[in-house]
This record gives sequence, C-alpha cells and structure tokens, in this order.
Amino acid sequence: MGTFGENLRRERELRGITLPELSNATKISLRHLDALENDEFDRLPGGVFNRGFVRAIARYLNLDEHHWVGEFVRAAHEEPDILARYAPPNSAAAQASARRGVWSLALLVVVFGVGAYIVHQARLRRPADVAPVVVAAPGSASQPALSSVRPTAAPLEPASSAETAPRVPAANGEASSPAWSRPASDELRLQVDALEDAWVSVTVDGQPLYARVMKPGETRSFRGRARIELTTGNASAVILTLNGETLPPLGNPGERKNVTLTAQDLKAPTR
Repeated sequence: MGTFGENLRRERELRGITLPELSNATKISLRHLDALENDEFDRLPGGVFNRGFVRAIARYLNLDEHHWVGEFVRAAHEEPDILARYAPPNSAAAQASARRGVWSLALLVVVFGVGAYIVHQARLRRPADVAPVVVAAPGSASQPALSSVRPTAAPLEPASSAETAPRVPAANGEASSPAWSRPASDELRLQVDALEDAWVSVTVDGQPLYARVMKPGETRSFRGRARIELTTGNASAVILTLNGETLPPLGNPGERKNVTLTAQDLKAPTR
C-alpha cells in the first residue's frame, strides 16, 4: 500500500487530471500540490491550511473528504486531538451498536404484541346474559311447582370500547405525542486565517466589525445569527472555516472576492 502522496497522485492520474488543471480548479499553488503528492509536508503552510488543501482536492476529485483528511493527518503526524477527530470508526463499537439496535427492535415488537393481546382479550370479555325464570302463580295447575327459584337479573350493558380497551403505552413507554425535531442551531461561527498579507473586511448581521490588513499566520474569529459578509483583496491568501468546516480557497492571488455566508451554507450534521 502506497504512502498518502502516492495514493493521492494515483487517484488524480486515474481521472486523467493534470497538476496544472487541479491547481486552476482548486486555487492551490503547484508547489503545494507537488509537496502533498511527494509527502513533503514541511513545505506546506501547516495546520488548518493543509487540511483545507486536502479537502478541496478530494472534493474536486469526487473523493470522500473526511477519509482523505483523516489519511493526511495520520501521515503528517498531526496533534493528538486532530488525530482523534479523524480516527477511523471502531469496528467493535459499531458491532456493539448494531447489536443494541437489534435488541431494541425486538423489545419494541414484544411490547407491541403484548399490548395488542391485552386489547384483543378485553374486547372478547362480555357479561353473560342471564335467562329470566318465570314463577307460576300459587295454585296454578298449568305450571309445575319449583323447588327453587333463581333470582332474575337484568342483562348488563356492555361497556363502551373506550372503557373496555385498556390504554396501551407507546412502544417507548411514553404517551404518543406529535412528532418533534430538535431545532437546529443557526449560529454562524467564522474563522479567518491569513496565509499572506491580505486586506479583509467583515460585516456581521449588517454591522461592520473588521476592516484592515491581516498578516501571515494571523487568525480572526466572528459570530453571527443571520449572515456574515466578507470582502478580501487577495482571495488566495485567506482560508475560511465556517462552523468547523474548512471552505475551499476563494480565488486567485491578488483577486478581489466578496463572500456572503448564511445558515444555508452550513452542512447538515452526520449521524
């Protein structure tokens, strides 16, 4: 099995894509692409920028972004917290989770079956009708004497279905209620990292908050509710991370770029 760089080069060549074509599409310089494919990670800017490069390449090549970023952080020996974030799934834990799911389903079937049986038995129970006994008048020859007389009883009114059928709890042990969903957080959290000198202006929810030149290695963070607007005079020099997801490079060196980010730009959470 090849190294990270060899595998990445193979995926690119299998699709017939040249390095200049990949550089033009992802806005990543040729020297950084060459460093990735040759496992020369010390030639890269480092940190979030490297993961942003890998994510953009995987997206363009139609590869699994999370998998390839995970392969990169393991090959580059990133910090332990980064390695843990992109660790491959534990097969034993996945099997245990699957077994728990099967047992939960079986329990639901049993609860439903018991409830259905109780309802069925309750509907079958009806008070028996008592036959009336006619008592002959004293001295009547037409009716035989009775040694004992059973008291008559009026037939009971059958209970209504609402009274007869027991309340069957929902399968999860709670009363059924309208479906609900947890409201998704619409807070926008933007991190701006500078690779080179870049003029950056940021407006949050209509309020200008920042407008100055960012220096290489400088990081700025912003929070908003509805929208964040960013303008930069050097599109290739800034990396944006929205709610923990690194966005693709904005454009070419020296290019002016305007970006508007809203809740629609957030990815849905994985399950």
